[in-house]
Amino acid sequence: MVRYNPWKLTDRERRNLLAVFYKSATMIEDYEESKQFFRDLLTVKERAMLARRLQIATMLVTGFTYREISDRLRVAKDTIARVQKWLNSGGDGYRKIIKKLLDYEKNKLKEEIKRRSEGRSIKKRYPQYYWPELLIKEIGEFANKRKKFKSIDE
Repeated sequence: MVRYNPWKLTDRERRNLLAVFYKSATMIEDYEESKQFFRDLLTVKERAMLARRLQIATMLVTGFTYREISDRLRVAKDTIARVQKWLNSGGDGYRKIIKKLLDYEKNKLKEEIKRRSEGRSIKKRYPQYYWPELLIKEIGEFANKRKKFKSIDE
């Protein structure tokens, strides 16, 4: 593969080249299209490297220490420091995407909890299968109400 030196281009050519790249990335409509685009555009190593940087940035933003990141991701502290430097000198793009990713994960977790809790209300959805249990519960509630009324009357 031929090495590319961006500094051999004029500023205008470099800006135009990057503008086309950024515009291409913003035209991606969904996960599958994104996956296909980056699979065609980048090597496996490049994709892994970019994903790892994003993972490191996410962990830094959420408060992990260098040691924790290094132990979990098996990356050098120099790599972590480099990502930290990018975060400190701007890093708005990282932070916006990380916020979106964390919000997405939070919503996904809420949906999972909601889905699981709906499974518990199966008795409400299919009461005919649980009628003896529901009947006993209703009789107990009725008896408690009668006790309350008796104490008021006395």
